[in-house]
Amino acid sequence: MTLTVFDLDKTLINGDSYDLWHEFLLEKGILKDDFIRDNQKMIELYDEGKLNMDEYLKFSITSLKSLSLDEISNLIPEFLETKIKPIIYNEAKIWIKTLTPNLIISATPSYIVNPVSKYLNVKEAIGVNLVVKNSHYTDEFIPPLSFQEGKVEALKIYLKNKNLNPQKIVFYTDSINDLAMCEFAHSTNCINPDDKLRKIALEKGWNIINPK
Repeated sequence: MTLTVFDLDKTLINGDSYDLWHEFLLEKGILKDDFIRDNQKMIELYDEGKLNMDEYLKFSITSLKSLSLDEISNLIPEFLETKIKPIIYNEAKIWIKTLTPNLIISATPSYIVNPVSKYLNVKEAIGVNLVVKNSHYTDEFIPPLSFQEGKVEALKIYLKNKNLNPQKIVFYTDSINDLAMCEFAHSTNCINPDDKLRKIALEKGWNIINPK
C-alpha cells in the first residue's frame, strides 16, 4: 500500500487557512487590526523556520477568547465557502481523488484542519488538538504537536492506531518546516517550495511542482 500524506496550507490551497480564518474573524468584527499585525510577525518567523509553536498557540488562542465551540462551528461553513473554496489548487483536486488512501497532517489547529479536510474530500486529517475547557479552546494541546519533527511522530502514532504498515509514503509540502517529514517519506513532492526547501529539493532530487 502507498499512503499519500499532504500538508494543507500552501500545498493543497493557495494560502494559509489559519491566516484566512483570522482574516475572516477580522471582517466579522471579532478581531482587531492589532492582532493581525502581531500575527503577521509570527508568520514571518514560521516562514523562516524559526517559529516557537508553543508561544504562537498562546498568542493565537486569544483570537477565540470570546467564541464558544458552538459559535466557532456556526462560523465555519461561511469561512469554507468564502475563504477556502476560491483558493483550492486544481491539481490538488486531482491528487486527492486519485492518490488514495491519503490524509492531511498540518500544524494548524484541528478545529480548522478537520472541516477544511472534509471540504476537500480528504477523510483523514491530523492537526493540533487544543484542550477544551468550559466550552472554549485553550492554549494547551494534546501531544504530539504536529509541527516540524512532531509531524513524523503524529504520523507514526496514526499508523500504529490504524494498524497500517504502508510500503511507501509519499509526501506533499511547501515548507522547510516539514523537512523532517520530507526525509521520513519515501518520496517527496515540493509544492511552490520556499527558498530553503527549494534548495534542499534540488540537492536531493525531490520533485518540485508549481500548481495553479
